[in-house]
Amino acid sequence: MGFKRADYITERRFLKDWQSDPCKWNQSQIKEHPISSSQIEPLALHLLDAKRDIKDELQNRGSFWYKLVSDLGLKEKEIDEFEKILSSINEGIISNSEVLVHLQDHLNDLYKTIGGNKDSITIIPIPRHLRDLSKGMDIDYATNGAQAFPLSRHGMGTRSLAAVLTFRAYTTWQQKNAKDKKIHPMLALEEPESHLHPQAQRALFKQIDEIPGQRIISTHSPYIVSQAHIAQCRNFRKDNEKTVVTQMDTTKLKPEDIRKIDRMVMNTRGDLLYARAIVLFEGETEEQAFPIFAERYWKLQPNALGISFIGVGGDGNYLPFLRLASNFAIPWYIFSDGEQISLKRVQKELAQIGILDYTKQENVFVIPNNCNFESYLVSKNMKMQS
Repeated sequence: MGFKRADYITERRFLKDWQSDPCKWNQSQIKEHPISSSQIEPLALHLLDAKRDIKDELQNRGSFWYKLVSDLGLKEKEIDEFEKILSSINEGIISNSEVLVHLQDHLNDLYKTIGGNKDSITIIPIPRHLRDLSKGMDIDYATNGAQAFPLSRHGMGTRSLAAVLTFRAYTTWQQKNAKDKKIHPMLALEEPESHLHPQAQRALFKQIDEIPGQRIISTHSPYIVSQAHIAQCRNFRKDNEKTVVTQMDTTKLKPEDIRKIDRMVMNTRGDLLYARAIVLFEGETEEQAFPIFAERYWKLQPNALGISFIGVGGDGNYLPFLRLASNFAIPWYIFSDGEQISLKRVQKELAQIGILDYTKQENVFVIPNNCNFESYLVSKNMKMQS
């Protein structure tokens, strides 16, 4: 009686050609023979998930730590000399410890019950063979002015970072010893910011960038994102049952345009990438008032709704925010002062993202009667027009 496996079968093959049009990927020709493990190993994809922990690395025989330290790279003569020293240290510990001698004498009575020879028991306080040292290795770490203690007893941020650096050591060691082989490791790194404070998150990006090969990072940290080039970012968001992926098209932008996005948006407002909608306005008064108005209206904190209120610092500073939001398909709204000079600047900036008539845009709100926000608040008639 036959049965079906309730599992997926993964089969990899080389492509004979590469379709430049992603919509025609199914027209690619594939080679007949499947890819072997030796062929795919130089291009292996390694996952470091959010649960990474150097404590687990030290105990797991399949970890990157174990792969590195299982072969210490010593010569046979050196191994023999070190193992003689280890045996001598073991003998010295046993002979000078009354407790161990007492315990060993009692364990030697095993032969009376299960057979064997007397004095066949030997306690080994430390491994006598170098190949076994990796099983008991530990890492001590001391902060400034503090006593050193094992990494496994430090906080999760330190342990998570140590696991990332261990992987970096593994990949750089592989490349150093690859000789004629070509190695291009790929790393999928989940939430590198886990358990780290903002300054450490910023510093971490440089260390990740030093890992050889390709790095794919998933993050919810604006501090991590702000360290990357905006063209490297991909934004994943849910649109009903679909997952929509967007990116920044920098091909039509000048270096100065990109610099403004990095300086004015990503450096201080990178969290807008995670917003469900953003409301842009000019001044500080709106930034203080709008969250209060929003909470009163929706009976919820605006952050709970995924709405970010962002002051752009003047009526001529909307463009970097608009470019970013438009490219990443983030719904945006402008709340503009009604003064003529402000409207002209807003209209000029909107034109650069393809909006020629702001009066026909439902997401552009203008304070009537040539008022700014402060003067409108104290006026008798507070009716908004779009």
